[in-house]
Amino acid sequence: MQWIDIDGSVIVGAQGMANNAHIPVEDIALVLQGKSLADMSRLVFRDPNHFRAGELHRHTPQWLSLLDDLNDDRFSEVRDWITNGVDVTKFFIKGSYKGKNYECSTPPRCLLPNHMSCKPFTSFISNTLMDRLRSGAISWWGKVRECTPPHLVLPLTVDPSKPRLCNDDRFLNLWIKDRPFSQVCS
Repeated sequence: MQWIDIDGSVIVGAQGMANNAHIPVEDIALVLQGKSLADMSRLVFRDPNHFRAGELHRHTPQWLSLLDDLNDDRFSEVRDWITNGVDVTKFFIKGSYKGKNYECSTPPRCLLPNHMSCKPFTSFISNTLMDRLRSGAISWWGKVRECTPPHLVLPLTVDPSKPRLCNDDRFLNLWIKDRPFSQVCS
């Protein structure tokens, strides 16, 4: 874990500064009461350049400490997700895709081709996928036709005006209950 200050400079030996515990509670209370201005230079942040996707559970205590002051039932489900992971099957409903109804409560195995907008952007797509592999945002399964594909292979599409690589998750989303985050935390 690497920590930075408000300007993005690396703070050497900042492990003891995790969660900004080095800032006295009295100072925080004065800011919350409006009697003092916060000194942003005292804050430390996790370095986004050292972020690795999918490591929520490596930092369970830190995430739970963020919810310490929120002891009502509104956040019990979020606490459960942080502690035990998310069981996605709890969010599935029966779906229909492109006029075909599926009588199953989970999406069937499916491999969908990429959108034709990808063809002129093969180099951009390759570079983007390599960046995402390096960051841990996606994982390598193996070469096509040399390994068993995942249950769902959803298409990619490119927004040519930016360009920006997008996942087309419409097939999967047909099985997901519409549940705005505000319903979880309100």
